[in-house]
Amino acid sequence: MNTPVTERVIRPGETDVLAAITDPVIKQDPYPFLDRVREQSPVHRNPTGGVWFVSRHADALRVLRDPLFRAPSHAELVERFPRYRTSRALRSFLDSMVVTNPPEHTRLRKATSQYLSPRRTQHFRAICERHCDRLLPPLAERLRDGETVDLHADLVYPFSWNVISDVVGVPAADRPALAACALPAIAAVNPGTGEQQLQQADDASAQLETYFAALLAHRRGDPACDPEQDLASCLAGQLSERDAVSALWILWTAGYESTVGGIDTGVLAMLTHHDQARFLDGTPQEADAFVTECLRHDPPVSSTGTPRMPSRPVELSGVLVPPEADVRVLVGAANRDPEAFAEPHRFLPGRTENAAPVTFGHGPHYCLGAGLAKIEMATLLTRLRRELPGLTLAAPPRRREDGALRCFASLHVSV
Repeated sequence: MNTPVTERVIRPGETDVLAAITDPVIKQDPYPFLDRVREQSPVHRNPTGGVWFVSRHADALRVLRDPLFRAPSHAELVERFPRYRTSRALRSFLDSMVVTNPPEHTRLRKATSQYLSPRRTQHFRAICERHCDRLLPPLAERLRDGETVDLHADLVYPFSWNVISDVVGVPAADRPALAACALPAIAAVNPGTGEQQLQQADDASAQLETYFAALLAHRRGDPACDPEQDLASCLAGQLSERDAVSALWILWTAGYESTVGGIDTGVLAMLTHHDQARFLDGTPQEADAFVTECLRHDPPVSSTGTPRMPSRPVELSGVLVPPEADVRVLVGAANRDPEAFAEPHRFLPGRTENAAPVTFGHGPHYCLGAGLAKIEMATLLTRLRRELPGLTLAAPPRRREDGALRCFASLHVSV
């Protein structure tokens, strides 16, 4: 009898964690497997992909914060990613801000963060409320008429891509076609992506790059362009076309897809953790605590997507990692480390530990869109809770089987 992978001993150099975290069966509930990795091989040398996975929270923070760990250089990207030269979508991702080092990373991050800053919290919340006002009434009417609704397709997706469209500055008429490019384009970074998928990713990436270049050119040519208006207007006056297109590309592809997964997870938590859902009835701080726990307890990302490489040999949890190794963080494992979080498998908003989830990273590369994503989650969840108090699951949620994100294919609800 074959022993399920979640029950096998995890051995460095033998157990393929990369394959496991993309396995459709394990993705349904990866935490027993991730617990075993963290307990038995917390610094795991994978047999494929040339990757080292860390799964303890303390090691994760070290990798994400310590300047000793850097992003790969251009020459190293060419060497380590054979498809880098041929795939437009993969190159767009690997040439983006998330795979750069200071001072280049500092320069690009400073320009983008001027718009995606905490001072704009009320502005972003107003955008979210406006789309709730538009999308929720017709959906509520359908539910009250006895329909079963796929909340993922009929609310969460249109809500999220309309919010990110407002933030970026994409006109309403262009949104559906542009939204359809996001998932195919980011598929280029998924392990095991086939040649046909890669070609689709490259085609989608070309459409996005062409569109964003034209949008930026329009902003630059508009004498009335206000850098406070949207992100495209902000970047048009600060960055070259190449850098600005890259920043918009990464936000559009990697940003809103994971946010959709986070919102879906939040809805599921609201409908299954009834005692804790009361946090959504209180202050904005309590709603934020609920969202933070959603992102810790069941993050949409399986692991960090870009290499972090030590510039010299470094010891993590008693294991010597060689210089220039490709080190990634197993996000779900670190977020449920009992050394960092008491009762880590329980859903407990308002935790008092000093430890923070690593869902959005940490340190210099902390996700610039994290604040926006949390505002989206908190706004939509509180509105759903208030306006549809009888909302319930109508069928088991179905997760997407492709890729490394733990996102949903459907989330059917009724009242």
